[in-house]
Amino acid sequence: MKIFKLLKNLTFSQEEEVNQDIYEDEALRVLRTMSLNQTTDFMVQDQDEFVVLMKGKASIETSNDLVEMEEGDFLFIKKGIRHRVLDQDRAVWFCGFIK
Repeated sequence: MKIFKLLKNLTFSQEEEVNQDIYEDEALRVLRTMSLNQTTDFMVQDQDEFVVLMKGKASIETSNDLVEMEEGDFLFIKKGIRHRVLDQDRAVWFCGFIK
């Protein structure tokens, strides 16, 4: 088995979020995302997604809600929910996509 250090070797970019694949199989895709202050475009996933904000602060906006997140917060986003990430401050995300 291979250990992935979620909070080590962090890479941030002024231009864009940095995504790093951690694991993938036929049922699950997992990645780490690092973001200084980027706002993402609205997206609609065709897979259920869970996110854990490991470090920093951020907000997730949906059509009906604005969820302010801080370190250690977990959020489950059902497939088909339109959402985007904003107000990020040195955010480090652990993201899982259930296929």
